[in-house]
Amino acid sequence: MSKENHNNILRNAWHLFLKDVKNAKIGILVALCYLAVMEIVLHNGCPFVVITGFPCPACGLTRAGLHVLRGEWMQALQMNVFIFPIMILAIAAVVRRYFLQKSLKCLVKYTMFLLLCMVLYYIYRMVILFPGQAPMTYYYNNLVHHIVRRMRM
Repeated sequence: MSKENHNNILRNAWHLFLKDVKNAKIGILVALCYLAVMEIVLHNGCPFVVITGFPCPACGLTRAGLHVLRGEWMQALQMNVFIFPIMILAIAAVVRRYFLQKSLKCLVKYTMFLLLCMVLYYIYRMVILFPGQAPMTYYYNNLVHHIVRRMRM
C-alpha cells in the first residue's frame, strides 16, 4: 500500500469516529455527568457498589486499565484478569469499525461469551477473595446499609 492509501484510510477512520462521537454526544455527556456526580457525591462510580456495597463482576477493571497504562501487568491481572480480553475485543472493534468499516455484529457472540466468563469469574472471586482482598471488598457507605440502619432506629 502506498502512503497515500494509508493516509486515506486514517482520514476515513477519523471522519467516521467523529461522526460516531457526534451521533452519541448526548449519551457521552450524560455518561460523563453521571460519573462525575457519582465520584464527587458518592466517591464511587459503580451503581452496584453504591446500592449494595458488594463488588460487581466488572470490579477492578478501571484500576486494571490504569495498571496496564503504567506497564504493571501483574497488578492489572490481580485487579481483574478480564482487562486483557476486553482490550483485545476493543481493539478488534476499533479496527473493524473504523479501519475496515465493517459491522460489529460478528463481535456480539464474543462479547456475550466474555460477559458470561466475567460472571463466572466474579462468583469465583467472591468465594475466594471476598471481603478481604481488593477489589473484592465491601463498601460500607452503601444505600442498602443506610436504609437498614435507619429502619432499625
